[in-house]
Amino acid sequence: MTNILKILKNSTIYLTIFLLIVYKGAFINLLANINQFFFKPNDKTAEVNILKEKVANLENELSKVTDILPYAKYNYDLTRLSYRVTYNAHEIYILNGTNHNYQKNMAVINERGLVGIIKEVNYDYSKVTLLPNIQNLSVEINGNYGTLTKQEDDLFVIENISNYDTIKLNDIAYTSTYGTIKERVPIGYVFKIDEGSIAKSIYIKSNVNFLDINYLYVVGDI
Repeated sequence: MTNILKILKNSTIYLTIFLLIVYKGAFINLLANINQFFFKPNDKTAEVNILKEKVANLENELSKVTDILPYAKYNYDLTRLSYRVTYNAHEIYILNGTNHNYQKNMAVINERGLVGIIKEVNYDYSKVTLLPNIQNLSVEINGNYGTLTKQEDDLFVIENISNYDTIKLNDIAYTSTYGTIKERVPIGYVFKIDEGSIAKSIYIKSNVNFLDINYLYVVGDI
């Protein structure tokens, strides 16, 4: 009797091993289905969490952009970068155009200051010249007026300012309402001053990272 039980036991083991080998694929699929049934993630919850993260990121971007608004009183329209031809190009394309009443020479800003000026307007997109490629821009510092003429390295050069004009390091430079841009928008802060015999050159440091641009405001009569 004992021998018979041993034979049956061994036969059962061998048969189980044989079935596992033959139906290995089906057995693995069965285990996977059981695991998915008991441990399947909640798709709705995951989707909600993704949406919450996107909303939080958007709110963070918007809160940074709105930091610029106390500097001036103007109408503004939220837009964002559409694309740039090359990474270091001095021109970018933004969303919206005549469909949002954009016009040539309107200022484009972000939370850190002036980014550029609209050069070309189409129906649903616009081309923007970035500040590093803008010349002869009227600038105001402490009630003194000069002209942004060029960029040297990462500094913007302001000229046509008399030595009698009082300007100090860290003073803020704004766009002049007498120039192309009719709003008073911050450009940057005075980083260096070179005095000549009659006039002085002011070197402005912008806080804008022109290689990292996302959400923007177009300002003007929109």
